Formats: sequence, C-alpha cells, structure tokens
Amino acid sequence: MVVLSGLADGMGCDPVNSISTCSLVVNYLPLLSGTYSLLVNDAGTNQAGSYNFTLACLFGTGPGFTCTDLPPSPVPCSDNCSVVDNVDQTDSNGDGFGNLCDGDLNNDGSTDTLDLNLYKLAHRSAVGDANYDIDADFNGDGVINTLDLNIYKGLHRLPPGPSCVAPNSP
Repeated sequence: MVVLSGLADGMGCDPVNSISTCSLVVNYLPLLSGTYSLLVNDAGTNQAGSYNFTLACLFGTGPGFTCTDLPPSPVPCSDNCSVVDNVDQTDSNGDGFGNLCDGDLNNDGSTDTLDLNLYKLAHRSAVGDANYDIDADFNGDGVINTLDLNIYKGLHRLPPGPSCVAPNSP
C-alpha cells in the first residue's frame, strides 16, 4: 500500500487557513523497478495550485526494510476493458485499451469532439471501404454503424479504459 498525503491548495479537502490538507490511500503493489506517475486534478476555479506529497511504503516490519524488499508483483491481468465485457479483447491501435472502452480515436488521452469528427468520417463504412477505420469499429463486426455510434456515445468525454494492462490505468 502506498500512502499519499500532503498539502494541496484547492483540492476540495477541509481547508485550514486557505490551504487544504488531504490524505489519499492507494492500494497498489508496484513493480520492484520502473517509473510511476501521480496525476492530480485540481477542480478549483483556477485549475492551478501547489502540491507537496509525501510517499511512504508501508510494507514489512523491522528496521532497514525498504520497498525494494517486496516480493515480485503478481502477473498483471490481461483484461484491456476491465468494466466492459469484451471477450475477444480487440485493441486495434495497441494502446492497452480495448476498442469497446476506447473512444479516443486520435490517441491524445481524451475522448472529445476531435474523436467524434474522426468517427463521423468512418460512419457507414465497412471493411474494404476507403474510409473504414478499424479503431471506430468498437464492436468489431466489420461495419461502422449506429451500433458503434451508441458505444461511442457512452465513451464521449471520458478517458479511455479503464484497463488493467495499459500503463497508469485503474
């Protein structure tokens, strides 16, 4: 378990003299090596702030224990759409998010109007057509139609995923 705590201005926690003190507990078993990132979304009015975090590894007992003493991580799961049933696990663009939960057609990390415009270009096309885009064929049936549009509608304005195989994803 990694515990993140610190001071954050505008994070929506209990304010103390215009500075908010927050604690966040993340149940996460990291790999023994690698690079990790923490994304902080400031929902305040100015969408800016200063953040100071303290990271603590809470594994093991005894003096001198470090996070590098952890046992090997379990084998990662292979579900690329962890909240959507997608038996064939199609991920046509190889980004770690299955097509059924990845409306991000331009791979910029968000599903927005730019992606909707790309979908519109491929709408009413099928495999073999010049404007067919396999990434926009969310259900993988070889035809981009209203079924795919309905899937896209559920993904619009959401980040891709979640996936347990893509980096930094829930």
